[in-house]
Amino acid sequence: MKPIEDGTTMTGRPIWTSLSLGLLAAALACSLCGCHYSSNPAPSKSKKQETSTSQSEDQYWEQRQRELEREQEAYEEEMRRLEESTPEAIAERLGIPQSQLWYNVGDRIGETCTVAGPVVDVYQAKDANGMPIFIDIGAAYPSNNRVTLVVWGEHYDDFAEMINAVDHGGAWLSVTSYLEVYEGSLQMNSDNGCDYTWWTGVG
Repeated sequence: MKPIEDGTTMTGRPIWTSLSLGLLAAALACSLCGCHYSSNPAPSKSKKQETSTSQSEDQYWEQRQRELEREQEAYEEEMRRLEESTPEAIAERLGIPQSQLWYNVGDRIGETCTVAGPVVDVYQAKDANGMPIFIDIGAAYPSNNRVTLVVWGEHYDDFAEMINAVDHGGAWLSVTSYLEVYEGSLQMNSDNGCDYTWWTGVG
């Protein structure tokens, strides 16, 4: 057997030649298999970039917090507005007892009592005998959840100022008279005499 000389392989090639061939073969194999290697690591964010990103996120969340606070304030304001516009709240502001609200007087039928509430509609039956004017309190015809003040044409002058005032919306009316039922709904009639008070611009 031929002895191995220093710097050679058993095939007789120089060691550096075999190493070069091996590295070349390995590189070719990686190329064919889709392998990739880079001695340079992936670039990382600089400290300046990281600081900028952090500031952008902080600004976003601060802006979002302000938006949520504005939405909460708007919601609370709307709730206050709704609470203040309920019949009970308005009656309290006007000094009207809750028992006089139009939906609380059902047990006063056949009595002289006071009824109060928002004026929902005003209309006149010009073709009917007596040309009555109907003032609906609480709800509009044909709802039975209303109290209607009937003012006959012959009494119009006694009610003209009030009728003209409440006919533009946003008005409340309080009427003291005899309460009766007509065709399933409550009504008061100018024939029975009436005392009344009205308020305009009520919201």
